[in-house]
Amino acid sequence: MWPPIAFRVSGRRAPSPAARHQGKAATRSKEDKMASKFLKAFAATAAGALVLALAVGCSSPSRDGGPASASAARPSSPQALSELNVGFFMTTTANPYAAIFSNAVQSAAKAAGVKLTEIDSNLDLQTQINQMQQAVARKTYNAWIVVPVDGAKVCNQVKAAINAGIRVMETNQYVCNGADIGQVGFTGWQTQETEAAWWKTILDQNSQAKVAFLAGPSTVGLVQSMKTQMETAFRDHPQASLVSYLNTDWSTQDGLRMTQDLLRAHPDVQVIVSSYSVVTRGAQQALAQAGLLGKVKVYDWAGDTWLVGQIQAGNVAMTLPGLPVSEGKASVDNLVAYWTGKPYPKVDTLTKGSALANGPYVTRQNAAGYEAQWTA
Repeated sequence: MWPPIAFRVSGRRAPSPAARHQGKAATRSKEDKMASKFLKAFAATAAGALVLALAVGCSSPSRDGGPASASAARPSSPQALSELNVGFFMTTTANPYAAIFSNAVQSAAKAAGVKLTEIDSNLDLQTQINQMQQAVARKTYNAWIVVPVDGAKVCNQVKAAINAGIRVMETNQYVCNGADIGQVGFTGWQTQETEAAWWKTILDQNSQAKVAFLAGPSTVGLVQSMKTQMETAFRDHPQASLVSYLNTDWSTQDGLRMTQDLLRAHPDVQVIVSSYSVVTRGAQQALAQAGLLGKVKVYDWAGDTWLVGQIQAGNVAMTLPGLPVSEGKASVDNLVAYWTGKPYPKVDTLTKGSALANGPYVTRQNAAGYEAQWTA
């Protein structure tokens, strides 16, 4: 398994290299203080559930794909970027978060001078499996960036690619249940650890509440993982009750319709948890129609600009903000570092600094200081 991780949110735009160089000495102390505040806040959030560690000291892949101990992962020798040909296996680009993430990956590849081809599965597991099998058989690419529809169910295809000498970077969610199978690494903030801490925080704040959850499509591995962490959190909070678990298609329309049905079936619901800000929009519309906006507590995952505004208005209690730009760029940057023989974190959970006081969650107390990375 990958080691346990710490998670920080970076919501500010990165400065230019020149500005970063000029301000490095002046800002180091401030960044160190912010990082310290963040780690204390997250440790309190996840106490008893997580062990915090920076994931830069794990095993690194050797040239033949086997593990080799190192403080930062790197290949045995540099290779020319002109030889790097990446297949970017994507779940979907049909929702706003995924589209921004995809654009970030492609922009980073273009900036690095890397050839990259996107292969979109449209959230269909069998389609993605077929695409991977075909890519291995035809030797189309010598490296992959993989956003799996279901990380456990594409495990064999990813192993086959690695055995064929293809360098694989996982992103967004783990492959093979987090096992080290010789992949280049993992990049992403949506992990079992962050899901567990998010659910723990919600139920710590609502330990005797009646709760409903608007999840995503049931066939997606990320959704299944979040459900597992939810079930664990409810076992640890026996006085809280889950009155409804609903699988949406991650659309505003589904969020609206299902919340309307929820309020009719469970008019005494006290907390609605949403797995995606686009769905939260629909839930907010239903609550407004019922005169319950701001009265039923709402918690969100992957918050965008609109959602941060809803927090400031007092209509949403909290979000763990989405980081599609950071996630997409780092996936390419870490693969490029591997290919060119430079150190990189084999498990990169986007832990470089925090622009959010008392993070990682955005609440009414700190929302004014956070600039979201995406807007639906």
